[in-house]
Amino acid sequence: MEVLKIKGGTPLKGHVKAAGAKNAMTKLLVASLLSDKRCKFYNVPNIGDVEVTAALCQEIGMHVQWDREAGIMEVITKDLKTSYVPQRFSGSNRIPILMIGALLGRTDEDIIVPTVGGDAPSGDAL
Repeated sequence: MEVLKIKGGTPLKGHVKAAGAKNAMTKLLVASLLSDKRCKFYNVPNIGDVEVTAALCQEIGMHVQWDREAGIMEVITKDLKTSYVPQRFSGSNRIPILMIGALLGRTDEDIIVPTVGGDAPSGDAL
């Protein structure tokens, strides 16, 4: 059995920068669609899931300014361009299904969200 011995007596010093949580950021982007006000996010992780979610939100009308180096993202969705989530986003992540609530909150139009996992759409609007 391996043993890890820790010898105390010396206080820890220094700084640690915690990375942003992608699972939180993707949901925050979707939630911000409910408002027509500017939203500003800090400590945004520069990763694929956030990039795909931002692209999806832009597709339906969100304006995104993202300083990847500083980890700051500002978004605003004054008006929705569409209530249709393109099929190409269905297999990227599970965010499209979360769009239903945001879209229902912002439009009276039919909402079309492709099924999760890249299955062929049924063509039925919610």
